[in-house]
Amino acid sequence: MNTRPLFRHTSGVLFLALAAFVSISSCDNGIAPDNDGNQGTGDDIQTEESYDPFVITDGKVRFYFRDGSILNAYGAGITDWKDYTVEVNNATYSVNVNEEGKAYIDVPFSNTSAVYNAVVTKSTSAPYHGQTKYDGLIRPHAYIYHKAKEMISSYPMYASYSQETGGTLKFTNGMSLLRLKVKGNGEKVASIKIDNLGAGFVAGQGAYSPSSGLALSKGVYFAVLNTTNSGEFVQLTPDGTEFLIPVPSRNYTQGFEITLCTSDHKMSKSRTGSFYAAPDMAWDYEFEHRPDADLLFYEGFDNFVWGGDIVGGSATFGLNISTASGGVTTSTGRLWKGYDDAVLPVSYDMPGIGYVQSTSFANIQNKTVGTAHFLQDSYIKSRNIADYLYMYRCQEYQGYISVGDDTYGVFEAPFATMITPTHQDVRVTFKYCPKAGFNNPIKITATCGANIVKCSVNGAEAKVSRNFKIINSECVISSDAVTIPTDMSVHKMWNTVELTVKNLNNKSALQITNQSTASGNVSTFYLDEFCVRRIADHTSHSDKLRVLYWNIQYGMWADQAANYDNFVRFIKKYDPDICVWCESESYYNDAGTAESYTNERGYLPKNWATLANRYGHGYIDRAKNKNNFSQTITSKYPIETVYEINGSTSQPLTHGAGLFRVKYGSKNVYVLSIHLKPDQTADVDRKKEIDYLCNEIINDATVKQNNDNLTNLLMMGDFNAVSPADKTYYESLGNKNVVTSDNYLPLDHLASRTNLVDVIAAQYPGDFYSSIHADNRRIDFMFASPAMYQTVKCATFIVDDWTILAQDKNATANTYLCRPSDHRPLIVDFQL
Repeated sequence: MNTRPLFRHTSGVLFLALAAFVSISSCDNGIAPDNDGNQGTGDDIQTEESYDPFVITDGKVRFYFRDGSILNAYGAGITDWKDYTVEVNNATYSVNVNEEGKAYIDVPFSNTSAVYNAVVTKSTSAPYHGQTKYDGLIRPHAYIYHKAKEMISSYPMYASYSQETGGTLKFTNGMSLLRLKVKGNGEKVASIKIDNLGAGFVAGQGAYSPSSGLALSKGVYFAVLNTTNSGEFVQLTPDGTEFLIPVPSRNYTQGFEITLCTSDHKMSKSRTGSFYAAPDMAWDYEFEHRPDADLLFYEGFDNFVWGGDIVGGSATFGLNISTASGGVTTSTGRLWKGYDDAVLPVSYDMPGIGYVQSTSFANIQNKTVGTAHFLQDSYIKSRNIADYLYMYRCQEYQGYISVGDDTYGVFEAPFATMITPTHQDVRVTFKYCPKAGFNNPIKITATCGANIVKCSVNGAEAKVSRNFKIINSECVISSDAVTIPTDMSVHKMWNTVELTVKNLNNKSALQITNQSTASGNVSTFYLDEFCVRRIADHTSHSDKLRVLYWNIQYGMWADQAANYDNFVRFIKKYDPDICVWCESESYYNDAGTAESYTNERGYLPKNWATLANRYGHGYIDRAKNKNNFSQTITSKYPIETVYEINGSTSQPLTHGAGLFRVKYGSKNVYVLSIHLKPDQTADVDRKKEIDYLCNEIINDATVKQNNDNLTNLLMMGDFNAVSPADKTYYESLGNKNVVTSDNYLPLDHLASRTNLVDVIAAQYPGDFYSSIHADNRRIDFMFASPAMYQTVKCATFIVDDWTILAQDKNATANTYLCRPSDHRPLIVDFQL
């Protein structure tokens, strides 16, 4: 718009009359939609405007004020200008208010070409500007949702006389707004991060020029809106929730990538198209929070905004809330509340806080960060890390954390309860960078049955070692698998680690630490973008046959007092099609006291049909025997007894056995359930029992002829013997070895007489799984015929939040009794 000033003199007063001015809303700027098809639009924050004329009275120009800044979008437009200090051409003026309530100042007039540059500040503005108020400006990269209005209102605002504005000074802080509208279904948002995909800082330090506006000379290409809201978070609605993020005014030719993270550690991304962020304008962009279907957990540390960027090196820019001599210490780092404004430039190598948790590991074991930490409670809420187990010797840097110091550190993601209800195979990725001189390799541990079966660094599997022992797996990345920096002041590269983890369940945890716990090492590494994605979900198995075997120790004695409710809940959670229960009769009461044995005593075995019906199994059969070490089979499908061994003197099996046929659709599945002699030194007798089973059932021509040749055969039970497949592990125990050479006899004999496959050993060659409370032997097995083994899709011992073994401290007798059992359950899925 062009305007021509009209001059006239009246009573010594010069008027500069202007036509009414209407700010122009942005129109089609060639904006491209984002990759989801979402379209942004531009809107002026202001409404229609008109300006006062330039009036000179008695040698003074009267300037009225108008707040043209983005404050209006926050509902925080200036109403009382007396709270502010106004300077024009470096001179301070008192603010007056006329009878119409309009604020103004009178400034000496020199000539018609005079320059009038004004700046407005308040008592809280000092952290955001330098000595002259035009330089040393700070535009933070972090905004706090519930404090944003307070922060934005503290920014210095600038105005300059122009013909268009006449006698009105329209103030601006040189910023624009990205105004997001995010749709969802009640999700609680923890953070929103925007990354500029093109050139130009989004936050940092710079100066304001009346001619060219705000220019950042150093800074970062991102900004973060912390929406933890003092632990209450900000909730998404189907109609959309509004979020405001200030950005410098400029043309963003590549647009932004937006990362939204929720309180339950889920994440979604969206990309805007290119757009022009005009001064004091709001750019509207709408998208829906839709996490990827396979995403189980994500931590990008986006709310970690304090400190420098040590991975980026000395050329980077960082902000903090303290630049005390000596930097951040474990003491000073405990003082800050988490929502403090980061407004002071810091050295690239300065962390933002002290240690998250105590330097004494004993003080934090088996506690969460929320219950055992070194910092303010509000800080833990502000970073959404209360549910983590370990952030031991971890510190905050700009968008990531450091782990370790002069000795080891530990990062452990929350228990997988929030990730999976049962068990899943997952892909875990994270980025890490070692510190200069790093000499203590990182070790990744997956606990409670989760097995790291594959690990790569930057796409290469070399120089990575792994093993699984008992119930945990470990993966160690050699120090020479990556380039160790020699100078932290230069830019360094992130390394990408990718893990394939099988059978992650709701008790599992994923821990990243150092190989050695000794002091004196350079153990520090930096960690970012920890992500867990589903590969295979074993929660649902509608197209598979699921078989569950478990020695339930005297008929699940430990759950009698609870009416077997925990036991039933466990079975329903995993939803097996066939269950085989060893030791399926009661012998001890719920207090752990032995009672005289009789088949009619107690709830089990006479009420197995009632119990099985509670978890959805309408078919039941039992391997008849003469004592309480019986086996019971329950199923969703019809069961027939094919062959019964009752443990009588004419049959050399101490506890009996049974061959059952389960009618699974058009196929017959045969289940041979056994419990070999339990005496510690009875290996020769157990070998004879195996020999008898081979002669009478597995290799018996009559049985084969009458029973479909046992093509789909499963043999399972408590063998009270060990497998040669685990021999390397047993021999590694040295004097702790509880295995004798004779203990291999029964399974050696089975291997020599049959072609049955040890399912666990074949699925995880070289790994050692323990199946008992003492964690020193695997004596529970499931063997499969070759044809049946070829259909295995998943196999594991379950170590979840209920089945994890614990010795019962309340039992009044036989203190080896465990809750819920002294054995672990074994679950296998077959896709027949």
